[in-house]
Amino acid sequence: MKQIFKSIVIITIVLLLFVPSDVLASTNGSPSVNIEVSKGNLEAGDLFDLTINLDSFEEVNSFQIELHYDSAIVEPQKNKAEAVGFLKELEEVSDYVVGINKIADGKVQFAVSLRDQENPFSGSDKLIKIPFKLVEKKDFSIHFDNQNTIFTHVNNPGIKLSGVQLYSYNYDTSQGGGNTPTPSPSPTTPTTPTPPSIDDGESSEKVVEVNTEVIKTLEGKDIARVTYDKKLLKEIIESLDGKSHTLLFKSDKAVDVQELSFTGDLLETLQPLKQNITIKFVTPLATYSIPADVLALESYYKELKATQIGEISLTLNIEKSSTSIKDTKATPLSDVINFKVYLSSGNGVIELKAFKGYVKQIIKLEKNVAKELRTGVRVNKDGTFNGVPTYFDGQSAIIYTNAPNSLALVSHTKTFIDTKGTWNEATIQKLASKYIINGTTDTTYSPSKSVTRGQLTALLTRSLGIVSTSDYDGRFKDVKGEEWYVSELTAAVETGIIGGFEDETFRSGQTVTRQQAAAMIARALEYVGYKVDTPSVNLSQKYKDYSSFNESSKGYIQTVVDTGIIVGVSSEKFDPQGATRRDQMATILDRFLTLIKFSN
Repeated sequence: MKQIFKSIVIITIVLLLFVPSDVLASTNGSPSVNIEVSKGNLEAGDLFDLTINLDSFEEVNSFQIELHYDSAIVEPQKNKAEAVGFLKELEEVSDYVVGINKIADGKVQFAVSLRDQENPFSGSDKLIKIPFKLVEKKDFSIHFDNQNTIFTHVNNPGIKLSGVQLYSYNYDTSQGGGNTPTPSPSPTTPTTPTPPSIDDGESSEKVVEVNTEVIKTLEGKDIARVTYDKKLLKEIIESLDGKSHTLLFKSDKAVDVQELSFTGDLLETLQPLKQNITIKFVTPLATYSIPADVLALESYYKELKATQIGEISLTLNIEKSSTSIKDTKATPLSDVINFKVYLSSGNGVIELKAFKGYVKQIIKLEKNVAKELRTGVRVNKDGTFNGVPTYFDGQSAIIYTNAPNSLALVSHTKTFIDTKGTWNEATIQKLASKYIINGTTDTTYSPSKSVTRGQLTALLTRSLGIVSTSDYDGRFKDVKGEEWYVSELTAAVETGIIGGFEDETFRSGQTVTRQQAAAMIARALEYVGYKVDTPSVNLSQKYKDYSSFNESSKGYIQTVVDTGIIVGVSSEKFDPQGATRRDQMATILDRFLTLIKFSN
């Protein structure tokens, strides 16, 4: 007769919260997550529980947890999660909502929210159990995705956990007797944050039937306000599967202001599927495509004095700006267009300053010039501007940014007297004309000079179009906060592309070696979500100086060689410790931006 093992195997990993000092006073510890397997010998069809504990966290209003898994092996159960431990007690004193929502194939979201926000709860043992079913008898793992796990604390809404925790359950058949399971937790910490969403055009579009009405304001300004049947839109959203989908809203009124709004109840309907939905607003002025997950609405609870998504409304705004380009060396190829996002509640309105990833804006060219001499720019209120990643598809300019901006298209030609006749003169001219690279003076580029860490930091953030809304936090002993590159450094550190040294210095003037450049470019690829397939080049066979590669750099070098972004100084030598010259860096950046379609 088959033996039934009744032992309970528990895997526990303690998660770290990044909590401001004013919150730590009310926090005695960190949430923990356990996987409890109810049988020692799991068979296909058996159930096991994922138990979530908040056993040492106090005064939480709500929390949302996202899990990733292989749906061919394990599957969360559809029934409501079991109220045990603390929630059992909570039923007697508070009104709360709990639910399990499958947001994609292999992804599930679990959420608990109090209706009575005046009485926050504190966790105790065995807060809740999420039932899973073993579909096929194989090793499996469940990723606890902390980037999309949010604890709303009474003093600090929108606390996120760090890293991604991986829970593994392995069948150990090496003992010769049965399949005794050997669970083993394997926490993984990415070198960069979760890659931002980039709308690659591969999602299926759902055209939403709309009505566009032109309204005149008291100032005499015409606004095209796009409306739709809310009930029908809810039905469309609820019918979507776990694949990527784009909800398309199109205005047909050619006026200077375009608006599209969503009420809180619609945002609540959208929330469980936010990782798979992009909102696309097409107007005669421009197009605005925003992946729903980059909005991070929960992080604005405190500022809006809101306690749940349903209390927030969202408005997308596209407007022709009165600002004009002031650089006489640049020729405008379009109007300046303001792309804005507003959030509102019963307590006020705020304008979003940044997204948690990339959004896509499309502007039409009004004049046709060579691709090498045209680009998109981020326009400041005074008419000055900076280059942003721009890919041209026919007469459409596709611009990626991580913040609402005022954008325009310009043409510009920049040459240097010391690059004429050099091996990559055309590449240097192209990147300088697109405001990606600068010269050492107005007329010289100094192609044979080495690139410094400060310079490469500025080059990468400029190339990726990333900006930071945070002030420099003083983390590096040798960076005061007044340096020319400090805003770019802040953005690069936040994205994980560049870090400092163990002695808490940045060393901005230090020359960048070729393997350091490889590491920074490889991290930038990770940041934009570009994934390299199975390595195609055997580095140890290709390069005779392979033994001189730093161990920590080998994976990065593999990535840049496989993609063709950085190659050896010869067919047999990579020269990892060699300095990266300014002419080489121009070609490296050009290949990188072309590969990810941020430039052409």
